Amino acid sequence: MDKFAVVLQPDEGEGILASHPVLKYLPEKYARCCLSRLPARTAGFILDREDNDRLGCMVKVPALFLQPERGKDGSRLHLLKGMARKMKKRGIHYLSFPFAYDFLDPEEIFCLEDRGIAVLDGFY
Repeated sequence: MDKFAVVLQPDEGEGILASHPVLKYLPEKYARCCLSRLPARTAGFILDREDNDRLGCMVKVPALFLQPERGKDGSRLHLLKGMARKMKKRGIHYLSFPFAYDFLDPEEIFCLEDRGIAVLDGFY
């Protein structure tokens, strides 16, 4: 079985603010300003029940949800390229992203697919 990643839905950054080594010590107002600049973070691993093999991981990407405008500066594309690089390094070829077509432009989905990451959306 190929490895996969699951993008977790937004939680207003609460989990990342509580667990980030630097942001948890900043005042909440300043820490929330930094959320939109954070790269993708692994929230946990999905393990096989019998063998404890890693089947995939859960990924939090707060910047995709906190930047609803598709900025012309390319910061979202830069974020997705970095996420694809990390996934390829771990041998992950599938990204399960609920409502991907609501959160991502076709150009952004093509960017991931161009790098060998198949984007799976349960809605379509």
